[in-house]
Amino acid sequence: MKKSYKTLALSLATILVFTGCASAEPVTTEFTTSEQSNLVSIGSVKDKVTVPSKEPERVIYENNQALKIEVSSYDLIDDTDISKQTKYDAKYFVEGKVPDSDYVYNYTDYKAMMRDYPKYAEYIESNCEKGMTEEEAEKFEREHKDKYAASKHLRTKYLFIRCKITYQGDAPKEQDLGSVRMFAMNGDKIAGFGFFDCYFDHSQHIDSADKTVDFFDYRFEKRGDSIECILGCRLREDQIDISKDAKYYIGTEPSEYYPENATSYPKLYSGMQVALADLPKM
Repeated sequence: MKKSYKTLALSLATILVFTGCASAEPVTTEFTTSEQSNLVSIGSVKDKVTVPSKEPERVIYENNQALKIEVSSYDLIDDTDISKQTKYDAKYFVEGKVPDSDYVYNYTDYKAMMRDYPKYAEYIESNCEKGMTEEEAEKFEREHKDKYAASKHLRTKYLFIRCKITYQGDAPKEQDLGSVRMFAMNGDKIAGFGFFDCYFDHSQHIDSADKTVDFFDYRFEKRGDSIECILGCRLREDQIDISKDAKYYIGTEPSEYYPENATSYPKLYSGMQVALADLPKM
């Protein structure tokens, strides 16, 4: 239970914590010289490499899973229009249906609770170490939950990317494609992120008690196998900046590989992201 309080504390302090989806036995991937050149240049905020006579490649490498992701185009749909569209089949949304345009989110307003009760705020902000005990906090929340119940319509956008994903490790192997993310940036700081865990038009999901394949897993039978697919990401305003001025990037979580550069966005994300503005619309 204490772990959940710590998670809440981090959330309320608006600290974004990224968790990698690393497998227990990482796959070592070898890239050619030209691929290494793309790896350090594509997606860089400050520097772009222009390849003569052709467009720069829009390539992301998910090293830990030995995936090469070539992004070709995107589509961005407001929540007010998602139920009206017919381009994206309902069966490929993870819920098995097209999202509701008028979805209302029910939640407990913990920020208001902290504002009104300083001891509870001290408990949360101190990572559950001060102000009250864990038992007192649990009792306090039970007694005040109804008072701070709230609901609202959260503005949401749905991002779809068309891409080609190629497996470069040892196969056969099931790989999680959900490690691709959408980042919103405010300068060099991350202003939120969303997962591509909303839509996948090549799902191999097995709906049974002992399922072996998850909705966003894909089984590659041999090295070099690839799929051309569309992945979808739900961007909610409480998770990511969806304002028109936000800068968006598609990529993977690189801190596992380059922790020494964690304070420098251009260095940290070079070659591991593609700017949405550089992509054509579907």
